[in-house]
Amino acid sequence: MNILILSGNLGRDTETKTTANDSKMSTNSLAVNKSRKDKNTGEWINETTWVNLVAFGYNAEKLERCQKGQRCVIQGSLEIREYEQDGVKKYFTSCLVDKIEAAKQEQENPVAAGSGEALPF
Repeated sequence: MNILILSGNLGRDTETKTTANDSKMSTNSLAVNKSRKDKNTGEWINETTWVNLVAFGYNAEKLERCQKGQRCVIQGSLEIREYEQDGVKKYFTSCLVDKIEAAKQEQENPVAAGSGEALPF
């Protein structure tokens, strides 16, 4: 079984291309944070892992609407591509997106013009 479930923040604005068969393909990166306790000092250390995202079709369109820094939960599968560059084998690891749940961007409470009081909605 090859299933990834990731929660994090988008690292940049999404790049979208149209493939040869007229389908959309979007790429981005997701910053996934984790905390661990240092064995020597006992202090908590925050670590960030960057995961490359690749989405096609409807998921590409959905990813395209997301903004840099936006919190997202991604479900997908691990994909490792191998290629050769200057006679050296290289590998590119990414998450092939199956589902995206993007958190709504928080907006500041609108203030009534001139009154300084928040509107009642």
